[in-house]
Amino acid sequence: MLTAWGAPHDLGDVELLVSELVANVVDHAGDESVLTVEVSLADTWLRIAVVDGSAIRPVVHELDHTAARGRGMQIVEAVADRWGADEHHGGKRVWVELDAPQV
Repeated sequence: MLTAWGAPHDLGDVELLVSELVANVVDHAGDESVLTVEVSLADTWLRIAVVDGSAIRPVVHELDHTAARGRGMQIVEAVADRWGADEHHGGKRVWVELDAPQV
């Protein structure tokens, strides 16, 4: 879709962000949760959001080198230009935004 739109954003970064947001739903929202991925492009900004039925918001944990997991939101925070979470019909929408690379 991004290629068809002519979006100049790094596809590897986009794939990583989507993967981390979806993995959070799978890991934390429960087996019955349904998720939706939303993608929009406005001017130079790409916005990706994952909506699910859980009201539990993501947290950026302090890095624990001994933990096998728990780095997903650190990755999101490091790669995205900005991110956040909003209430959405009893659940939440976690979103990330990427600005187009400067040429």
